[in-house]
Amino acid sequence: MADQGKNQQRGGSANRGGGGGGGGRGRGGGGGRGGGGGRGGGGSGGGGGGGGRGGGGGGGGGGGGGAPQRPPTSQQVIRHHVQQQARGGGRGAGGASQQRQPAPQAVPPPVQQQPQPLPANAFPPLAGPPPIRNAWGIPRVTAPPVAAVSPVAAPTLRPSTAPPPTTTPVAVAVGVSRESGNLAVPTVASGSGGSGAPSTGVSALTESVEQLCVEEKGQGDALQLVMRRPGAGGFATKGRVIQVVVNHYGIKFGRDQVIHRYTLGLAGSSNGRPINAPGRPIRAGLKRDIMTAFRRANPDGVLGAGEGQEIAFNKADEIFTGHPLIGVGNEPRTYQFPMTVEGDSRVYQCEVTLTRSWELNAVQLMNAIRASNTAAAGGLSVEDCIRPIDAILRQAFLSSQRAIEVGRSLFVPSSTFELPEGLQGVTKLYASGHLSGLAEQLAVVVNTSAGIFYKEQPLFGLEASFLKDRGTRIPSPQDAGNFQLQRGREVDLVNDYIKGLKVTYEARNLDGQVYESTKTIQGLSQQGANGQVFELKEEGQAPRRITVENHFLEKYQIPLNFPQLQCIQTSTNPERKTYLPMELCTVKKNQQLLDVIAPTVLQVMIKCCALSAPRRMNMTHAERTGLENSQFRNPVLKDFGLDVKGAMATVAGHVLPIPTITQNNKPFRVRNDQCSWQSDQERLQSPMPLSRWILIGLEKFNVDEFVNNFLDVGNRFLGMTIAEPLRFIRDVNVNNVATYLKNNLPDFIKDDVQLIVFVVPDNPKESPAHKAVKPLLEVQNGIRSQFIKRKTAAAYNRMANVLRKVNVKLGGVNHVFSRPLFLKDINTMLIGADVTHPNGAGLRTRPSLAAVVGSMDMGMLTYKAEVRPQVNPRGRLKETITNFEEMVDKLFAAFPLPNGPRAIFYYRDGVSEGQYAQVVTEEFNAMVRAFTERYKREPSITFIVVTKRHQTRMECAKEGDAVGIARNVPPGTVVDKGLCSVKFYDWYMVSHYGIQGTSRPAHYIVLLDQNGFSADDLQELSYALTYGYARCTRSVSLPIPVYYAHHAAFRAREHLGDGLYPDISSDNPVTVRKALADIQALVTPRDAIKNGGMYFL
Repeated sequence: MADQGKNQQRGGSANRGGGGGGGGRGRGGGGGRGGGGGRGGGGSGGGGGGGGRGGGGGGGGGGGGGAPQRPPTSQQVIRHHVQQQARGGGRGAGGASQQRQPAPQAVPPPVQQQPQPLPANAFPPLAGPPPIRNAWGIPRVTAPPVAAVSPVAAPTLRPSTAPPPTTTPVAVAVGVSRESGNLAVPTVASGSGGSGAPSTGVSALTESVEQLCVEEKGQGDALQLVMRRPGAGGFATKGRVIQVVVNHYGIKFGRDQVIHRYTLGLAGSSNGRPINAPGRPIRAGLKRDIMTAFRRANPDGVLGAGEGQEIAFNKADEIFTGHPLIGVGNEPRTYQFPMTVEGDSRVYQCEVTLTRSWELNAVQLMNAIRASNTAAAGGLSVEDCIRPIDAILRQAFLSSQRAIEVGRSLFVPSSTFELPEGLQGVTKLYASGHLSGLAEQLAVVVNTSAGIFYKEQPLFGLEASFLKDRGTRIPSPQDAGNFQLQRGREVDLVNDYIKGLKVTYEARNLDGQVYESTKTIQGLSQQGANGQVFELKEEGQAPRRITVENHFLEKYQIPLNFPQLQCIQTSTNPERKTYLPMELCTVKKNQQLLDVIAPTVLQVMIKCCALSAPRRMNMTHAERTGLENSQFRNPVLKDFGLDVKGAMATVAGHVLPIPTITQNNKPFRVRNDQCSWQSDQERLQSPMPLSRWILIGLEKFNVDEFVNNFLDVGNRFLGMTIAEPLRFIRDVNVNNVATYLKNNLPDFIKDDVQLIVFVVPDNPKESPAHKAVKPLLEVQNGIRSQFIKRKTAAAYNRMANVLRKVNVKLGGVNHVFSRPLFLKDINTMLIGADVTHPNGAGLRTRPSLAAVVGSMDMGMLTYKAEVRPQVNPRGRLKETITNFEEMVDKLFAAFPLPNGPRAIFYYRDGVSEGQYAQVVTEEFNAMVRAFTERYKREPSITFIVVTKRHQTRMECAKEGDAVGIARNVPPGTVVDKGLCSVKFYDWYMVSHYGIQGTSRPAHYIVLLDQNGFSADDLQELSYALTYGYARCTRSVSLPIPVYYAHHAAFRAREHLGDGLYPDISSDNPVTVRKALADIQALVTPRDAIKNGGMYFL
């Protein structure tokens, strides 16, 4: 029997759940650990065998014995129906006449070691023929609804009382208990042996499915299937154990606390004009003012006696309370009250409409979130349950009077630092609920960053600081008496900087009368108040022309002290310009800079925000402590019965071993603390010759020194065989370089130039020449280029890094990282993808650009890129890649092996949690279609999302474990327990050495793993890939497929430029397709560049 169980591990020879067969791990095999049949279920004529999990077999399928199972939930029953329909009743249905299917023969794996079996956490097939076996000989398991070739949408699954179509009729009765209102326990009746008693078989049959997927309530109430962490092999075991402190605080509600939700409607008017016109929703700041006034007014005592209870609300127009609102029921009720706003002379007439939505005991809410069980929370999704927690925490920080709300973000105005150009940095606060894996509890993630604001100051002071830091002039406030902007360039420069800024206008006349209001700057006059003339029209008098200075003196009796200063324009009507003297205007406080950040500002900003890990965590903890202290209980937390723990969570992590780095087939010693190696004087792994190149100087520099260093490092050390430049062109104007190139490109092409090197004065990416040259050379003429900063050109010790970029652009390989053993001799392809979007103003007229890269060698080091423009429908960001099938097919076509890769790892950036199911459904299906069409077999894909757009930060619990000046966690630190999600298969990894500031971990989420690798395998590969970055000799923060896709997308954005190109905002699909085709031509490099190396680095 032992041998029999060993040979028939998952339910005998009857295709995972038919009849007969022995036990082993089968959870119900006859004579083993249960009755006859496969995983859980009575066998058809199985040989008895009581006990075990799942019931013994009693002759003809039925069941008894064994430990009692919990009654199945409604969602289990739904999944049971789907599986029965998809598999013809194969897995788990007891039936005497069940037809046995011969098991497919396993294909021997291509490696010596036995491959790991496919884990029970992959997606079950929901439709289609019996599973096809993949490259490892393992039965294929596909993502939610995947047909063999054609795409399908995510399924909408609903309870059904109809029996599933099976070869033997099986009735599943589903009803609702009148006493409890819950779903009744289903019963299963078979042709023989069914007793009609509540079946533990259904629960046992669906138990494995419970491990496979997590349910989320998405749009249209569709069930979205997302992979869960496997029960075995889902946590890593390799590496040195380390204790890590994370910025997560545990939270809990009082046992008897009830959360009440109400829908919110806002309306009103000011000066007879509605504040919520169609297509113009109420801005976030005004919405908060209205709700603050509503709580203060407490109309009809709706909030309770006295000042009333605290309320929390969010952008989704939801209100949450800790006690029921008085007089508000299922029918909408409207409350009216007046409101005034500080700094605004208008009186608002406001209307707040409330309707009761739901109420839920906090303990039930917490249990529903922990279990990811929507049925336990009355059909609410996990996100529905966490939203009130986010709203409560936000309101708690605001009520502590430490934070203010600007737009939809929280800032701490008491925590600031100085920046150039009249700006200041203000601490930004983030707090959000999170389902922690530590004892499956709720936690709040608290983090701080910074935003850039205009300082509250006289408008002239802002103007003076701006001109000083831009290097135009150096005025001071004392210069206001004789300072005036130069007409033309200076006026235009300042105008662009302050346009849209809000100022408070305040003036006092000779009689002491005060004039004040808030205005928005629409422009700047070309002349001062003493020279700016306008036509004044007064009742009963002929129009006359008068200066702004004289007008203020005549009408308001306000003499100007600095009449030579420019005036601001505040009217949006070009026919009726309104001028205000600059000296009477002050920059309004709490205005955030939303424009492009100047390099000088960004440099100081980065320096000020680069806090060591202990300092950042202390700063974060200070904000948490500010919520309440021993003398003060936060009123919002008190009203909602919410308790936030006083200490950050400590979790266990592990530090992965460093892969071996090889260059010129020689291993290099990698420093454990910095994960870097010195190989500047060693031949590259695959150096490429450079025989035809041109040097162009856009800045004065020592040409002979640069050329000597370039040749010496490349030839003597790196083995590249670099010749003298064909020609050197000096002193080309940086603004005219494109014109020069156009005039000389025929000669360059005739000489078959491989590379043009440009030496520029400043950061190459910020040089106007960079934006002009890249599309001209790479897209239009097929010539590579390399930009070098003047200081770098003069530094011998930096030349090796420059030549590393050149070598990979020519098609070479710089260094090699050791290939993980579990992939030894397995043909593997890595694919990375990212999407870059235009700014908010251009979402309708400008395309997003999607980039997909794929590895082309066994070392997983050389990549090809495909880029496509795509439309954002109705101006809304589209993160999924529209032409993904075509793009990956191009990469498959370029893959050097005719039979394609055995294993594919797809690393995806730029996807948020709410898009997981969509990106799996669309992009995974597209990849399967492309692969199947080309290679006539199905692929084996591991699909991993990688993101750094999260708020989790770490520091070492023990000082001795920290590294570097910034005292960060050591490179290779992985946390996959405690702070990770109980919903997904994820981990956090810090793979790089933090030179300055606190290292931000990358968050990895495995959406699908058809290859069946363990957590140790996936983490080992992901970490090794951070050592393959071609531009430097150290590990980086992301796997190279993601990094390279990011570079390719941004290079395409640079190719497209800021100029005129086809508009994609048309409603005519033919016009849009034509526009996208034209844009495609603008972002696609010539084949010589695209196929000859990694041009995007």
